Amino acid sequence: MLSMYGVSCIRLHWKMPLLHQPRGLLWSCISSTSEMVIAQTLSSPDHVQEVSTRMLLHKYLAPMLMQDVLGCVLRRLAIHHSAQASPTVISCLLRILLHPRNNRVSGEGLLHLYPTDNQPGCIKLEKLFIQDCSVDPEDVAMLIHFFPNLQIVGYKELGTSLQILKSQPKKFGRRRRRWQYCLKLTHVDNTSSRAQKCDGEIVDFVCETCPDIENLKVRVCDEDVEGLGNLAKLKHLELRFYTGVHHPIGRSTENYFKTHGCHLASLTIYCNRLHSNYVQIIAENCYNLTKLFLHANVSVVDRSLKNSCNKLQKLEVLSLRLGHDELIMSPTACDLVFFLLREAHYLQELYLLVRSHAVHHGFITKLLVINKLSHLKMLIADVARRTLSVPMLELTIETAFLLIDTCPHLQLLGNLICWNVTPEEVAELQSVTKMRNYNLTVIYTQSNKLNDKIRQ
Repeated sequence: MLSMYGVSCIRLHWKMPLLHQPRGLLWSCISSTSEMVIAQTLSSPDHVQEVSTRMLLHKYLAPMLMQDVLGCVLRRLAIHHSAQASPTVISCLLRILLHPRNNRVSGEGLLHLYPTDNQPGCIKLEKLFIQDCSVDPEDVAMLIHFFPNLQIVGYKELGTSLQILKSQPKKFGRRRRRWQYCLKLTHVDNTSSRAQKCDGEIVDFVCETCPDIENLKVRVCDEDVEGLGNLAKLKHLELRFYTGVHHPIGRSTENYFKTHGCHLASLTIYCNRLHSNYVQIIAENCYNLTKLFLHANVSVVDRSLKNSCNKLQKLEVLSLRLGHDELIMSPTACDLVFFLLREAHYLQELYLLVRSHAVHHGFITKLLVINKLSHLKMLIADVARRTLSVPMLELTIETAFLLIDTCPHLQLLGNLICWNVTPEEVAELQSVTKMRNYNLTVIYTQSNKLNDKIRQ
């Protein structure tokens, strides 16, 4: 082409690549990440690869994109890798991508679990955990009703959902007086509910419609316990006798332990007053217990335990927590421990959270005479709800060495902050265990957050 100066010019047309718009770039990132996750999981769906992939994602991927990646992975898996989508692979992918702090899940999101004309849904769903999210109890009630294979539902207000099922039968096409089918729930936990009220109606509903219940945690009055005898498969039971006010343990609970206690493998009791009579009834009748957790504000000796029958030979974990704060003294704690551990020669974990002048070096010495604790792995002696770091138990550094020398499998020992020991003695103990190459952790901390270790 000629220019105005008569000079020939050539116009060059460069072929530039198209630029991704921000939204397109975002989805390109999600797509590439999804392909990477699928490829790594299919190549090696094992625990090591799973941990590595999850750490990589949490390091470089924004948490708000995790849900989009999960959706993309599931779509691509269904379309392009359906032949390899085994339950093992799907479980591995879910463990990698499910974000523990995603509280944006709502009832609208749960609708995607239901089958429709466009999606098969998850009608065979057996386990669902929806803690700390925006789901309403009504949504969970609908899920329990329309997903008959559900066994475990991790939801704080599960009891409320069950009450909705019972109180609004017409909404679910059922008669008011009696349900015509059974739920397959094996676990019901209503102890985290914000409404601290009696779960008697929940117990009745569970006894009527959930014959497969194995693990039950509820707040009750004594009369509510009587109906639990109808649950033939119940093995793990937690009873909290507190619904805003304290309720006493009574005849109904005693009768339940006497007639059905032999079926329990673990038992947890929260109450205000723990009578030695109840402890004796548990020890005599619940002889298949491997875990026993007794939490009370006050312990009362209304019956001598020296000559009482004790059949807790299978006990592996014992947690005794007495007193609602660090100022409450529990003079009967040692007698309860001597009695409960008299036959428990396979005990592996002992949590003694009490304050008593009787908990001293001589107490441990006598306990080792009664029971050598040859299988003991963990021993925590501390004070319930302790806020002070001053010594509160007359256990000494000699006590620590005695336990180490006597219990060959001991792996955790504490909390020495409330023992009558000095920081120098603790340092010496830690040095000795390191020099002898013991597989032992010595706890010496001002923190009293041991609740997770002693929960069922």
